[in-house]
Amino acid sequence: MRKRKDYKEILEHFFKNRTNRILSIIFVLLIVCFFTLMKDAFIIFMLIFLAWIIKFYQRYVNIEFGFDLTLFACIITSYSYGAFIGIFTGFASLFLATSWNGRYTPSVLFGFFLIFCISLIVPKLNLISITSIGIFFAILYDIIQATIYLVFFGGKIHKAAIFALTHTSFNIWAFLVVAPKFISIM
Repeated sequence: MRKRKDYKEILEHFFKNRTNRILSIIFVLLIVCFFTLMKDAFIIFMLIFLAWIIKFYQRYVNIEFGFDLTLFACIITSYSYGAFIGIFTGFASLFLATSWNGRYTPSVLFGFFLIFCISLIVPKLNLISITSIGIFFAILYDIIQATIYLVFFGGKIHKAAIFALTHTSFNIWAFLVVAPKFISIM
């Protein structure tokens, strides 16, 4: 009857060889890097997907409420992963959300510009809490966007007010409640 080796003997035999030890360490490091990158990619694409899906109501409702994750996704990824990823996430979210609801307006183009600027600034402020940064940029974004919409594009004041108030309120809630938890898993 053949004696079965237990796992300790197998591991001891395997790790006696220096090459096996080095290859094992490299393999473990590659696995850790792969899963870290996959987690980050999953988070980024989940944010883009949610920003896209949340705009679904705009296909059927003629009033633009500011329930939008584009700015949230842009700021949180810029804060955690840097400007390039923030720009990518913000642009992809805004493009997909706008494509989904079919409302291309000149103010959307200005939104791309604001997302670009915010994504460049946020990583430099990473010593400040995500909540403070997010709320500040949400308010600033809405003030600038509403002003541009009203002054340069002849927008209606009640539409600008509804969007700005709901967008600011939604983002304040998101940065107070969701962002700190989200940052902890990023």
